[in-house]
Amino acid sequence: MARPAPQYRENPQRAVYVLGRIDEQNVYRVLPEITRLRGESFEPITVYIHSPGGSTWYAEEINARSEGADSGRQDLSSNNGGYELRG
Repeated sequence: MARPAPQYRENPQRAVYVLGRIDEQNVYRVLPEITRLRGESFEPITVYIHSPGGSTWYAEEINARSEGADSGRQDLSSNNGGYELRG
């Protein structure tokens, strides 16, 4: 996992909140926010998670997108501002 630089300070305007299970619904809600923030700048994005658990696949997708990396997953694609799962 990437670690922020020692001088890094959180920016509440570049934060995304995941509340509830880490599942398809939550991913579809937060990915557009992450994409928008990533499009504005490459400054770090803070992801706050308050979850009882869920899918590690979707958690990895949120992590990869928030770090700015293309996850390389071919089955999650953008579609007119939303996301669809192909598989």
